[in-house]
Amino acid sequence: MQDVFAEADLSAGAVYRYFKSKDDIVAAIAADALAQLSNALKAAFDPTAPPPLDEVLDVLFGTVEQLDATMGLPRLAVQVWGEAVRSPDLGDRVAEAIGDVRQMFADLVQAYEREGILPHDVPTEQLARVVTALVAGFIMQLAVLRDVDAPMFRAGLRALLTASYEGHGQ
Repeated sequence: MQDVFAEADLSAGAVYRYFKSKDDIVAAIAADALAQLSNALKAAFDPTAPPPLDEVLDVLFGTVEQLDATMGLPRLAVQVWGEAVRSPDLGDRVAEAIGDVRQMFADLVQAYEREGILPHDVPTEQLARVVTALVAGFIMQLAVLRDVDAPMFRAGLRALLTASYEGHGQ
């Protein structure tokens, strides 16, 4: 909290005039970061003519890297996730914010299903959860391991997605 007060250049009393609790501050920070990620995705995505998935991933992972440079998003996300586990109320609010982003991914998945890019045999919600997990995994690796970047992550993901399983026991 001392870091928050110093960054805001406000006293504890002044900060708590705007927020009722530490959880409110953490929730506001999380909502802001997720809104920036969401806005970048919305700007890159036209549901009537979805861009290639590679372009969407470029925007997504590139935005995470940009938010890392400007606001330390990955480290912040890990801290918010930790606080969300500790506080059920904050956990609910973070889950709601992540749910909004997951819904955007579901909309993207549905657009790809309409275009015939993705099959219809896996429920949209399941695919949206996987994309959400990919983004969370990328964020965690940036925060904790600091040994991954967007091009590396996309290349690895592309290799996994294009692997051929024919003749290998499938």
